[in-house]
Amino acid sequence: MKKTGKILFLLLLSILISLISFLSVHYQDKITEKERFGSRYISVVISTSDYSGIYHDNVILSSEKKIRIRRDNEIEIVPKKENCAFSRNECVPGSVLHIETEEDAKLQIDSLVRAQGCPSYFGSIDLYGTENGYVIVNCLPLETYLRFVVPSEMPSDYGNEALKAQAVCARTFAMQHISNPAYPEYHANLDDSIRYQVYNNQDCNANTDQAIADTADMVLEYQDTLISTYYFSTSWGYSTDPSIWNGAACDYYQSKEISEAHEFMDLTDEAVFAAQLQDNTDTYEHEEPWYRWSYTLSADEIIENINTCLDFDVSSIQSLSVEQRRAGGSVSDLQVVSGDQVYDLTREADVRNIFIPKQADITRNDGSVLHGYEKCPSSYYRLEPAYENGMLTSCKVIGGGCGHGLGMSQNAAKALAAEGKNYQEILTYFYAGTNVAAFPS
Repeated sequence: MKKTGKILFLLLLSILISLISFLSVHYQDKITEKERFGSRYISVVISTSDYSGIYHDNVILSSEKKIRIRRDNEIEIVPKKENCAFSRNECVPGSVLHIETEEDAKLQIDSLVRAQGCPSYFGSIDLYGTENGYVIVNCLPLETYLRFVVPSEMPSDYGNEALKAQAVCARTFAMQHISNPAYPEYHANLDDSIRYQVYNNQDCNANTDQAIADTADMVLEYQDTLISTYYFSTSWGYSTDPSIWNGAACDYYQSKEISEAHEFMDLTDEAVFAAQLQDNTDTYEHEEPWYRWSYTLSADEIIENINTCLDFDVSSIQSLSVEQRRAGGSVSDLQVVSGDQVYDLTREADVRNIFIPKQADITRNDGSVLHGYEKCPSSYYRLEPAYENGMLTSCKVIGGGCGHGLGMSQNAAKALAAEGKNYQEILTYFYAGTNVAAFPS
C-alpha cells in the first residue's frame, strides 16, 4: 500500500511539474505578445537583399552572445559566434521559430546584405515557415527601431532640426502601423523597405541618435489624431496632395510651391507645367541634383518596361502622350496606343514604371550623369517622343524631383533647417495645421 501511495505521489508530482512548465511557457508567450503589440514595441518584416520580396530561401544567423531558439516548447542553445542556418529544405509551412540572444545582444543576419554590409538587429527574430520560404520578423522597442530608420532615410549631416523633423515623421508613421498592422498574418506592423520606411540599411550614429532622443515620444497630430506622415527625397519645386494615390482631400496636405512664398499654382495645365519645369529657381531645392533630370529611352526599352512591369503584351507603340495631370503637376493619365489597343495608365507607380531608366544615362541638375537607375525618379515629367513611319522610336523624359511629392521633402527640410527653422516649424510647413505632441496626448 505504501509502495502504491509512493507511485501515485510521484505520478502527481510529474503531472504538476509538467503543468508548471506549460504555464511558464504559455505565460512567457503572453508577455511576448503583449510586448509585440504594445505601443512601445514594433515588429518589422525583413525584406530580401534586393528588397524585391519578403520570402527567404535560406537564413543564417550569428551573434557575439549565445543564441536561444524556441521551437514549440523546446529550447536549443547555439554557442556564441557560431552560425545557425535554416535552409529551405527544412522550412515547415505554419511553423514559427522564436530566436533571441543572451544579454540583449544583436543578432546578425549573415545571409542578408544591406548598404552597411550584413545587418545586425536588436530585439528578437521570429522565423515564419511558409510555402514560399521563411518570413523574418524583427520585434524590438520602437525607439530602438527609429535609431536605424532615421539614418537610413535621411543623411546624418542634414542638421539637427531636419533630423528631429525626420525622427517625428518616422515615429508617427510607425505608430500609425502599430495601430493598423500591414502584416497581421505574421504579427508584424510593416516591412523595412521604401514601401513603408527603410530600416537598418544604414547603421545608427550619434547625430541621428541625438535627434531621436531630443524628440522622444513626440508625434505629429491633426485635431488630436495621429496623421499619416508621408515624406520623400526631393521636390521639383512643388508638392502634391493625396490625389497622387487617388486619395481623398486632406486639410494638412496641400499642393504648393516649396519656397518661402509657398504659393499655389494650377499645374494641371500642360503649358504651365512645362514653363515651370523649364525655369523655376526660387524654390528651396533649386540646387539639388535631383531637382531636374532628363534621359532618353528607346522604344524597345519602353516596351520592355510595359510588358515586364504592367504585364501587357505590347510589340510596338504608335503614340505616347500625357493626357492629364494632378495637383502639383504629376502625371495622372499617360496614354499608350499600340495597334488597336489604347492603354490609359493612371496609377503613380505605372506612369513611373514605364520609364525605368535601367541602362540610360541620366543628366541631373548639377551636371552629373548617372548611368542607370532602378526607377523613374518621379511622375513630374514631360515627354519628347520621336516617331518614324508612324512608330515610336525613342522618347526623351524631362522631369524634376525624386519621390512621390506628398508631405515633407527631406532636402527642403534641410534647407529650412539651414535657415534657422526649428523642427516644429519645419513640420508645420509641410503638414499644415498640425501640431507636435507627446504620445499619447
